[in-house]
Amino acid sequence: MHKNIRLYLNTFLGVGITVFFIGYFGINLSLKYIQRHYIQLQLDVNKRQAERMVNYIKSEINREVPFESIKNEFQSSIVGTQYDKGFLCMYDTKLMQLVCHPDAKAIGVRFTNEFVFQNINSNTDNYISDVYSKHKPAGGIFIQGKSRTDIVYTIPIEGTDWFVNAHENIDSISKEIKELRFRYILGSLLLGLIIAFAASITARRISRMYERKIEQKNEELQVLNDKVNQQNEEISIQLDVIAKKNKEITDSIHYAEKIQSAVLSPIEILNSNFPDSFILYRPKDIISGDFYWFNELQNSFVIVAADCTGHGVPGAFMSMLGITLLNEIIIHHKILQADTILNELRHHVKASLGQTGVISEQKDGMDIAVCIINKENRILQFSGAFNSLYLISENEITKMFELKEVKADHMPIGVYPKDHEPFHNNIVQLNTNDRIYIFSDGYTSQFGGENNETFKSKRFQNLLISLQNETMENQQKKLESTLINWQGKNQQVDDILVIGVKI
Repeated sequence: MHKNIRLYLNTFLGVGITVFFIGYFGINLSLKYIQRHYIQLQLDVNKRQAERMVNYIKSEINREVPFESIKNEFQSSIVGTQYDKGFLCMYDTKLMQLVCHPDAKAIGVRFTNEFVFQNINSNTDNYISDVYSKHKPAGGIFIQGKSRTDIVYTIPIEGTDWFVNAHENIDSISKEIKELRFRYILGSLLLGLIIAFAASITARRISRMYERKIEQKNEELQVLNDKVNQQNEEISIQLDVIAKKNKEITDSIHYAEKIQSAVLSPIEILNSNFPDSFILYRPKDIISGDFYWFNELQNSFVIVAADCTGHGVPGAFMSMLGITLLNEIIIHHKILQADTILNELRHHVKASLGQTGVISEQKDGMDIAVCIINKENRILQFSGAFNSLYLISENEITKMFELKEVKADHMPIGVYPKDHEPFHNNIVQLNTNDRIYIFSDGYTSQFGGENNETFKSKRFQNLLISLQNETMENQQKKLESTLINWQGKNQQVDDILVIGVKI
């Protein structure tokens, strides 16, 4: 079936069915209201009829007409009335039996509790015995078992045990409502067909108008699509060039990693002098601005942990400069005073980078910790540029591990307002089983945890103390696993370096 014909047919059926159902349900709701309103009006009519009869009977009683004569006269007046539609009657409430009725055969029939009054507003039922025992007027739908349902208003006659009832057969109302419902439903069906036909014609006109617009837009889109395809081809060529360049750069950085690894001091030198030691080294971007350096010279062992300005390629360049200068200062010139090493290193870095203190120049440099351990007397020299040293020892009395921070000078290796001041040399006597730790700020700067905050120095100190019953190898593993768990989904923000040595 052609899509346009399907559209028109669906529109016709959809609108027609919708209008019909809206009309159908609307009519049912309206007729329920009309039926209730009509019953209320009929109750008012029955009330007036009953009141007129009650007033007439009262006047007869006032004229001292005997009750039997009044009853007979009432009976005679209603003989021949339309029983199936509406009528008047009278009941004796004390005996609960019928005393007047259009059908004389019904006189004397006794009521039972299957006769009830139903309130038209609340649909609550009251037994007729309860209604008559109150001796007050009442109105509602009078249900006589399964035989008949009437609209009844009943009024007591003062000074007697009689009630006058005005009846109206509810079946006649229901019949009229059904006829009215049929006419309304038929009308809503015809209205739905008319509106559906008009809607399908309107849909056809709108469809044709939009088809013309869509054809025009399709032509414009085709032109744009051709331009986009051309641009995509150009972009694809450019992406290929970028991918090639990126691979070349990445390959170069990986090769630079091999060079950097080659110039870093071999870890075997550290392990041969201090078997219980570790290095935790995690570059942020393949190559690192953090570096470690160590060597044995004149019965002393030098350990260095440095953090150069930046990370990645810029940091790696600075690390190469730092390693080269340390080789020259310590190995070639055989300088073994920690503070002198830093003073010389600062002088050479400033000279190499041409730093003169001008405000506009780059402030590249490094933070560094230098340890020199005399292997005979276990005397430690320490000098630091921003990077401190942690010494953890076991208290002989409390058997608790205690952490002491040997503070660094608050100035870097490089140009600085206080770069004319010398670095300090800290002398510490080491004991057997003491542990020393030097590090960059990468570990404590990592974001993570529940509040996405940095790890911080205090948490790092507590972590180190908690690991003192572990071997240095296990300490490295737990430091790394703790960092990974803390980091979570966060990216690593800086190069990380931690060196631990047990004496």
